[in-house]
Amino acid sequence: MQQLLDGYRAIPFPIRLLALLLFLAMRTGVDLAIHRRGATKWREYAFLLFCGGLGAAFGLAVDQLTVRLSPDYFVLAKGLRAGPELPAQVLELSLHAGCVAGLLLGGVLLIANNPRPGLAQLGARQLAGYCLYPLAAALTVPLLSAPVLFLLDPLDASTLLADDLGLAATEAFRWVWGIHAGVYLGAVLGAIAACVRIRRARRAGTGLEDVPARG
Repeated sequence: MQQLLDGYRAIPFPIRLLALLLFLAMRTGVDLAIHRRGATKWREYAFLLFCGGLGAAFGLAVDQLTVRLSPDYFVLAKGLRAGPELPAQVLELSLHAGCVAGLLLGGVLLIANNPRPGLAQLGARQLAGYCLYPLAAALTVPLLSAPVLFLLDPLDASTLLADDLGLAATEAFRWVWGIHAGVYLGAVLGAIAACVRIRRARRAGTGLEDVPARG
């Protein structure tokens, strides 16, 4: 299993993204050929790609900010190589991790919107609006998590890293670690809130999807 994971990680991110796009295009083509006007896969895949792009943009923004605060965080916590190549490594990591997180979020929201008896199915535009929940939470939770984790220092970074990095760099590491922890926690909490809100909207019968029913 570990060999498979290592082999997957060795494949450059653009190649993995291209493979995903080709797979989705193939599935879309098959769905259109079979169901024609009743095809719905293209809507779902377009939504997934929207979420993936949104996640990549968000991850890029967060990492470009935090790498300036603490390059050591990305070396020690993310396993990147220090030196002139670090910015390029952070860029690839940001796009990859953000895109994967966005695709996962999109999949969760699509599952929450799956057709079920007695529940309206939300339209694609309305469903896209629920992406704001994890985005907003991922932006606001770090405002609390960063100072709390900095004070608590659960990693004991002030003891473990101060001798090697110095006081200022260690404190920057602790702040950035708290920010990233808050981003992850906020995204999860926001996704849960979005699913709950989607469920309530479907029970209320709002935003009924206008996709023709398949025969």
